[in-house]
Amino acid sequence: MDVDVVLLTGLDTFGAVLERVAPEDWERPSPCPGWSARALTGHVLTVLDSATTVMRGSSFDWSSAAEPAVVAGEDPLAAFRQRRAAARAALQDADLEEEMETPLGPMLVRTRVAFPAMDLHLHAWDLGRTINVPVEIADDVARFAHAAVDPMPVEMVRSYAVFGPEVPAPADATTTEALMAWTGRQPR
Repeated sequence: MDVDVVLLTGLDTFGAVLERVAPEDWERPSPCPGWSARALTGHVLTVLDSATTVMRGSSFDWSSAAEPAVVAGEDPLAAFRQRRAAARAALQDADLEEEMETPLGPMLVRTRVAFPAMDLHLHAWDLGRTINVPVEIADDVARFAHAAVDPMPVEMVRSYAVFGPEVPAPADATTTEALMAWTGRQPR
């Protein structure tokens, strides 16, 4: 599965779950420590801003990003729809093979967009868990996530800002449960 497909299916998956959030659900705690459904959505909005910026050939400054709950605002669904449209437009015009300078050295746009693309799927699961909507992640997306993350140094991946320590997956874990355990989430 290529990054553009993971991004587009992630936009659809996250959007479908987001459509089901009721007004009373926005302040519910999510599986992501310290984040409500609103803050989780705000984080995804910032992730989309970063992906769109990169696909347009620039670098995104995470240090200037607002607090996630502030980014989500009063109408997180409208904010998502706007950013989803911007991400789709940027993807149409993107040169995924373009090499960019990053703090980690030169990197292809496709490589830089990999994390935001898979983040949409992971956070769709988080949001679904928050509002009791089951979300299954496709086997291809799980393989994509491993291919993107496994080569990275453990100290970069297993940190508060990325994934927590891996938790044991149940012996009969589905692909989704195994993936979520790998990212440090309780799969059940």
